[in-house]
Amino acid sequence: MEVCVFMDASDQVWGAVATQIPPDDLSLPLEEQHHQPLAFLSGNFSSASARWPIVEKEASLSSRPASGSTIW
Repeated sequence: MEVCVFMDASDQVWGAVATQIPPDDLSLPLEEQHHQPLAFLSGNFSSASARWPIVEKEASLSSRPASGSTIW
């Protein structure tokens, strides 16, 4: 199985989901892939990072550790 991570950010909060898909699905369009959820994460930005532009917030998510966030 292959793991995919999807992330999004807004003014104050962020969210992410990790899914797994069969390797053969990688060549399919996203809407035709068979994603199985593995984890859902969310959290708040600190007062300093809450002032960043959205594009910088989303870029920071790729290096954010899961500790201190809510895992669903």
